[in-house]
Amino acid sequence: MPFPIPENSLICIKDGVYIGDASATKVSSYCYNRTNHHFFCWKKKHLNLLVRYKIFNIVNCAPGEITNMFGKLGMKYLDLAWEDDEQAILLDDDNRNFDLFYKFIHNAKESLENVLIASVNGKTRACVVAIAWLMKR
Repeated sequence: MPFPIPENSLICIKDGVYIGDASATKVSSYCYNRTNHHFFCWKKKHLNLLVRYKIFNIVNCAPGEITNMFGKLGMKYLDLAWEDDEQAILLDDDNRNFDLFYKFIHNAKESLENVLIASVNGKTRACVVAIAWLMKR
């Protein structure tokens, strides 16, 4: 199997809210070098993984680096245009960013849908969102 399903790239943090890295949500440069058939199979396996975990909402903490490739299939995205930079302001003084992602996650949970919070490595930006959400919850 040339494109393994990245099941280990999803970590459930609480009640259907997952943290994940780019491999759970986007096409890697490796896949662009393959035939359309292999690309389609790879894309289908990743979509199946998200559907298996009932993830229909993605907080994309790195929209410049992670492609929202399932939007046309009904996946809902919230793009947080955060750069991978030590100087980046993730949680602003007016709580605009916080309010955006908190409401997005809350609405998904009200609809009984799960959420994936994704960043390139699933460590810094995704964890900021997850921890802030948990603190308010």
